[in-house]
Amino acid sequence: MSYIFSRERIAAPLNRASETIARLGIDSRAMAFVVGLAAIPAIATRHYGLGLIVILIAQALGMWSRGSSMAPDVIALAGVPFAFALADPGRAVAATFLLFGFVAVCATSPGALEWRARSVCVVAFAFACLFPQGFSIIAYLLGVACFVVAGARVAMRSAP
Repeated sequence: MSYIFSRERIAAPLNRASETIARLGIDSRAMAFVVGLAAIPAIATRHYGLGLIVILIAQALGMWSRGSSMAPDVIALAGVPFAFALADPGRAVAATFLLFGFVAVCATSPGALEWRARSVCVVAFAFACLFPQGFSIIAYLLGVACFVVAGARVAMRSAP
């Protein structure tokens, strides 16, 4: 069962799509960034299904690109909790906590946003789009996970 969802199996068609986009002269990372930002108005206007589709398309376009800045990924991913806060201001504290956790992880990151970290965010945001009433719980859990990862990275660097 794990082979069905393995990175290698999923990456092959996405790499072909990225190569096709590159042959057309379009940078797939830039396209993924622009598409990812389109999730913000979709989610902010409570079109959660559309937001989910946009997030998944953006990740498919740029998820396996290597050797570039993590800034576009972080900006696009940070837009999702912001959009949930716009959709319902009662979620603003949870969204802010999650964004604070993102900052902690990014500040302690040795380089590009890791595939696993991005995948965890995408899965969490997919659940939030499917169950928007649970966004706050999801945001707090993901925020705590971000702080645990950031704390572990700081501890490992401080260890003798």
